[in-house]
Amino acid sequence: MWRLATYNNSDNKIEQASVAGDEGAATTRYAAPIPSVRRVGESSRFQYSSFSPLCSPTAELPAPAPAETSTTQAASTTPITPSRPLRLLISTDLWIDSTSNEIVATLELPGVKKEAVRIQLSTCPHVGVPVLVVRCQTYSSVPDGVHAVKERRTGRCLRTINVPIGTKKEDVSAHMEDGLLTIRVPSLTPKYQEPYDIDIN
Repeated sequence: MWRLATYNNSDNKIEQASVAGDEGAATTRYAAPIPSVRRVGESSRFQYSSFSPLCSPTAELPAPAPAETSTTQAASTTPITPSRPLRLLISTDLWIDSTSNEIVATLELPGVKKEAVRIQLSTCPHVGVPVLVVRCQTYSSVPDGVHAVKERRTGRCLRTINVPIGTKKEDVSAHMEDGLLTIRVPSLTPKYQEPYDIDIN
């Protein structure tokens, strides 16, 4: 499902969604996907983030404002008016290294220097789960106001990764090379217990 939106390159914000309207010199028309979880096998490098909605910094986006009536606008069109720019989900491989007993995450950040990447160890305020938050920003090389075909997704990028309870700052190691950020965190000893059925009233 897609919505047509107006994207302002100057301040990196989605201003409105409409089928018809005036285009300024500093705007570019593009199709913005409804936030969704990335499917296995998709080749797109970035997706709009709906990962860990409770613990993600993008969780505070307000509901869309009521649609304005217009003779040139479809009745079903709904404006997209987030209070801040949407963030792109960084493609990540995550696995357990049984040899070193570590959780390993490899994040794809082509063209991004390590000085531009920020990693924070935080705690989800809602469920108390510690998470690593990785942020960076990518920029477009296309000047404003020119005719262009843009296939690279640029903007603020984000990924949150759940880590074991008790993880400390000194437990986390990070290394970046050739556009790949590798993060290692000690894993817990696996403990398996029988699941419990929850009654539905």
